[in-house]
Amino acid sequence: MMAAEYQARRQRLLPPEEPSAPVLLVGTHNAVAARIAEEAGFDGCWVSSLEISATKGIADRNLLGAKEMVDVAQTIRSATTLPVVVDCDNGYGTDLAAARVARELHLSGVTGMCIEDSAFPKRNSLIKSVDRSLESREAFAGRVARARAATGDDFVIVARTEALIAGLPLDDAIDRAQSYAQAGADIVVVHSNGGDVNDLWEIAKKWTGPARLASIPTAYTDVTLDELGDAGYGMVVYANHLLRGALATMTRLAAQLPSACRTPTLRGSWPRWDPRCRCTRPPARTPRWQSHVDSRSAGGTRSCTSRTPDSSRAATPCSRWRGTSASPCSSWSAGRAPGTTG
Repeated sequence: MMAAEYQARRQRLLPPEEPSAPVLLVGTHNAVAARIAEEAGFDGCWVSSLEISATKGIADRNLLGAKEMVDVAQTIRSATTLPVVVDCDNGYGTDLAAARVARELHLSGVTGMCIEDSAFPKRNSLIKSVDRSLESREAFAGRVARARAATGDDFVIVARTEALIAGLPLDDAIDRAQSYAQAGADIVVVHSNGGDVNDLWEIAKKWTGPARLASIPTAYTDVTLDELGDAGYGMVVYANHLLRGALATMTRLAAQLPSACRTPTLRGSWPRWDPRCRCTRPPARTPRWQSHVDSRSAGGTRSCTSRTPDSSRAATPCSRWRGTSASPCSSWSAGRAPGTTG
């Protein structure tokens, strides 16, 4: 991939102007999901280790190897014009492993990677009451720096701290994120799964840079995209919502098929198949952040506004970008792939 194309994809994730709405990524576990995401208007694809673990029927506990994630990312990258960011857990446990996978992804045309400061082996953030050992702040900052040195400046590095999930104070989590940003991270995630929306606002209030702030609001189903943007988040990642929705649909159809007797009974709810299977990638779309900037310049309003942040939770959050409320498999709430334990 040419240097200009690398830069263009990087700018879709890190717009040169402060966007009026957060850059929006969605979890894409395969090429079909990536094309659906692009057609829906998302800004980028997030290759989630939880989703890829689930598709392989294993727990999200560092059981995936770097080669497996690179292979999936290459397939997704070839199917879409969107930038692709790969969730590489804790960098597979060592600085050398993190640097190597960063280099492999960069050479594959992938736009960025996310690594977190969980000690090896990691445990999924949604699982309660388990050991939450973390790498030291200095050690993980060194890992970020090694990944940066292996790729150069046109590769996007997202550094995520699990400090709040491990029970550390917010100030400690912010200090960690600051160290990772100074080591070379472009974007930081101070991850939280407590369900208290005030955590999100406190994180944003205390963040001073230099990297941009991202949110992965899986546990905060009532928070809107606009609220996150107004608080100061420059990126929002809906990391596993498409696969959750797919599981809900597969579960429903699997229950209906034995009694439906013939498939035409169900055909009315089927999507068109051929657009998802074309051999060419869809044309590139204008990034959402640029559309918002253009609309604002023309005196327009943001298209994703449903309410302003206040104490009322009665209004329905932005339905277009709201994650599905379906819960097709109870093991997802525990951060496990269906049919696995741990």
